Amino acid sequence: MSSKSSQNEVTAIIVLHNNKKTIGTCLKHLLRGSVVPRILMIDCGSKDGGADAAREYLKARFSDKEEKGTPYFVVELGVNTGRAHAFNTGVHMVSTPYVFSLSPEVAVSRRYVEKLLGCMKKLEKSGLHPLSVQGLITAGTGTGRGTTIRSAGWKLRPDYICVHVAEGKDAGAFRDPGRVRRIPASDMSASLYRMAVLSKVGLMDERLFGFNEDLDLGLRSSLLGHQSYLLPTAVARSYGPAEQTLFEKQVIIGNLLYMQYKYNRPAILQNLMNNPAMSEDNGGSVRRGRTLCYMAEMEQMEREQMDMSVTKLPLPDEFYMNTSWADSTLIYPLWLGERLPAPWEKTVDGIVQVWEKMAYGIEELRDKIV
Repeated sequence: MSSKSSQNEVTAIIVLHNNKKTIGTCLKHLLRGSVVPRILMIDCGSKDGGADAAREYLKARFSDKEEKGTPYFVVELGVNTGRAHAFNTGVHMVSTPYVFSLSPEVAVSRRYVEKLLGCMKKLEKSGLHPLSVQGLITAGTGTGRGTTIRSAGWKLRPDYICVHVAEGKDAGAFRDPGRVRRIPASDMSASLYRMAVLSKVGLMDERLFGFNEDLDLGLRSSLLGHQSYLLPTAVARSYGPAEQTLFEKQVIIGNLLYMQYKYNRPAILQNLMNNPAMSEDNGGSVRRGRTLCYMAEMEQMEREQMDMSVTKLPLPDEFYMNTSWADSTLIYPLWLGERLPAPWEKTVDGIVQVWEKMAYGIEELRDKIV
C-alpha cells in the first residue's frame, strides 16, 4: 500500500492544547510510517506556541521535493473548546473515507496506520460494519520502549465508572497476532474511524468536553450495530502523564453524572447525587454535571413533546469551567448527543428512528465549521 494512495483514504486529526513539547515526536513517528495520511491539526487555544511549532515542523519536513505530496493544514480555534468539539470541527473538513484520531502525546509505530487500515477493510469485507479500530497503546518514558499497556480501548465498570481496557497489563503477554478483539469503545488517542458510520450515528458529544467522549461514541454506535475493535499487533506509545490533573478530575466527575443520565441509569445517578463525596462541589464539577443533565432534558422535551428541532446555543460557563463567558459565547456547538433509549426501548426500529431524527450528515455540516 503506497503512501500516496493512502493519502486519499485517511486523514489524521490531531487536537492540540499546549502540546509543544510532544508534537514534534508525534509528527516524526507519523511521517515515518509506511502509510502517511493527510494531516489536519486543530489547536484549542494553546498558550505555549504548539500550533506554530507544529506548522514549522511540517513546513521544514515537506520542503523536500520528494515529500511535497502530503497535504497538511493547521486550524487555530483561539479558545479551548474541548477535544470533542475540536475533533468534530476537523471531521467536517475531511473528505477521505477514514479518519485517524491521534493524540499529540502518542508516537505510532511504523506500520501502525497501515495495519489499522488493512484490518478495517478486512472487517468491512467480512460483512461487519465497524466504527473503529485501534492498536495497543503502551506507556513510554521518552526513549525506552514501553511494555506496560496504557490503553487497549475503553469500557464501563458495573458501577459505570469509565476505565481503560487492559490498563497496566504486560503488552507482550497481551498480544495475539491471530486475533482481532471486539472492545466496547476505541480510545481516540490512536484510532481509525469510518466516516460513513460517523455520518450515521453522529459525532463526539461536545458536552463531555474532552474526556470519555470516545467511550460515549463507541457505546452509542454499538446500539446501531457498529462495533469497535482492537488489533493487538499494532502498537503505539503514549508519552502523556499517567496521573490526572485536578481540572481533568473535575471535568470527569461532571461527565460521570451526565453519562448516568444519558444512559438511563437513574438508580446509579441517584446514588451518586446522594454520595457525601458529591456534596462538595469540587470546583464546580458537580454543578456542571447537573447543568448538562438539565440542558439535555430540555432538548429532549423540545424533540419529543414540542416536536421541534433543537436550537444550538452557546453552552454556559459551567460547561467550559476554565474560559470566560465572553469567550464561550464565541463557540457554536456542532453536535450535542441525545439521551439514549432506556433498556426496554432498545428495539432496532426504535433506535434507528431516534437516531435518524438527530444524526446529521457530514456533507450538510461541512459548511458550518466554527
